[in-house]
Amino acid sequence: MSKEIHTLVIPLEATERDIHIVSGALNIVGRLRNAALGEMLERIQRMKWDPRWKAAAEIKVQKDKNHAYRELRKEYKVSSQDMVRVCHKHWKDSKWMGDRIGGRIATALASEMWQNLEEYLFAHAGRPCYKPSVERSMVWNNDNDSGLLLRNNCIEWNIKTKRKSLHIPLDLKSISNPRRRHLEGRLAEGALRRVGIKRIMVRGQWRLFAVICMEGAPYRSAEYLSEIDTLCKDVVGLDLGPTWLAVVSKDEALELPIATEERLAQDQEMRRKQKNRQRALDRSRAAANPHSRRKNGRSVSNVKQPQRTKRGQKRQLKAADEQRKDRINRQKDRSNAVRTVMQAGIHIAMEDLNYKAWQKSLFGRRMLITSPGEFVSRLQREAEMLGGSVHLIDAYKARASQTCLCGKYTGKKKLSQRVHECPYCGLAAHRDMVSAALVRELALADEQVWDEGLSKDSRTKHAAIEAILSSCRTPSSLKEGAGNPGGSSCVLAATSSNQDTESSVAKVLLCEKLKSDPEVKTYHNSHVPTCEESAVQRLGASRKAAVMNPQHKQSLLNSG
Repeated sequence: MSKEIHTLVIPLEATERDIHIVSGALNIVGRLRNAALGEMLERIQRMKWDPRWKAAAEIKVQKDKNHAYRELRKEYKVSSQDMVRVCHKHWKDSKWMGDRIGGRIATALASEMWQNLEEYLFAHAGRPCYKPSVERSMVWNNDNDSGLLLRNNCIEWNIKTKRKSLHIPLDLKSISNPRRRHLEGRLAEGALRRVGIKRIMVRGQWRLFAVICMEGAPYRSAEYLSEIDTLCKDVVGLDLGPTWLAVVSKDEALELPIATEERLAQDQEMRRKQKNRQRALDRSRAAANPHSRRKNGRSVSNVKQPQRTKRGQKRQLKAADEQRKDRINRQKDRSNAVRTVMQAGIHIAMEDLNYKAWQKSLFGRRMLITSPGEFVSRLQREAEMLGGSVHLIDAYKARASQTCLCGKYTGKKKLSQRVHECPYCGLAAHRDMVSAALVRELALADEQVWDEGLSKDSRTKHAAIEAILSSCRTPSSLKEGAGNPGGSSCVLAATSSNQDTESSVAKVLLCEKLKSDPEVKTYHNSHVPTCEESAVQRLGASRKAAVMNPQHKQSLLNSG
């Protein structure tokens, strides 16, 4: 079982000479990457052009298919070991790279490139591209035995310069005392795996940071850990959206924003300024390179524009610095949302969603800010660190937005319909809260239902609950002024349940603000569909013709 690994980024007290030396070494690492990547991509291309590659894809038996692919990769020398050999070959043949970077750095670079090549080889990602060597910003060592090392709170790098080696101390004053003590304790225990140097542009100037990779759990404050009950075995249901997420546990329910309204407004203003700044940069570049424009103002294709004005360079540095700040703020928002969810429970149940489909359909620009996929990854890491887990349920089998807590199918809803109304049990609540509560009930069901998913027959049997949310609370970010895109704040109250329902639902959620909304129909004023209408709605528009079959129609009425 592999140990848990985490990284810690600490600023370095680097001088201008240190930054100059490290920038030259990063340039060499970038050139080595492009050279080794080009040779390995040629091998992969020749392997894919081989007729045996296409024949292997048509093999039906998976074992035989894997054997055919394995033989092709062995023949064309496409593996992680071959990647290391190619990288070391270019490193040795250069006759000068060995004076600036060590062989362990070349090995670490080969491991980094092989991860990208493996994803491209199995069609999990696109083709890796060449990158300018001057833009290389990160260098890793393979271990902490030689080369790039961390010794006595200093980064030491054996580079052949006028000095014997590069010696840059850590800026430990920039981190808190508890975090510094945690770092010193982990280093004393021998948890250090390797170290790297990262170069970042901050306020128009290059700064160096040490990236320390260590074994074990990362630092967490005592106040944060005291608010989390790691011994609680209760499951928390979570319904994730492009901007908001609903959390339902045994005792509470809350709705959190992945990105606050202030952050969304700031991002919109930043995009407007970025658009104007990019136009100004284009005009400045055209004025500094008149040979690249025609008389009518249009640009000439395949003509370089190397000249940059000083004002244009300042604009570009300012834009990069603003993007860096915005990226840090978004990471803080996601971290705060994850920690709030962990306070509700460390065992999370949620639907397995396709976030790429969200990005391609309606929420492309919004997902640039919120990044729900990255939020889920951070949530999984935090839950595992605290001893919990994240269970992903098949969204097609769960149908959380189309099913009520009483077990009845209520049909599909439009995105603009933010209220769940059940004509059978009278439940009226925010749709995200109902979905989160239903996902929680699926997680609490027996193992057979958990593995196979809920069928139409077992849905009513296992979805009945005795009580729903004995108490609820609203976070401060959702009080007056924050608002909800769905049109309601998440202040919930319990009402009496319908006595005629088949399920024993003891409490029913009801949003206070929904009472005053004229567009929302109450249960008494809404139309209750008949069994035949419910069956037609369950089948969907594409299968309405099947209801005309008498035998199939009778089976639907019996099951409904």
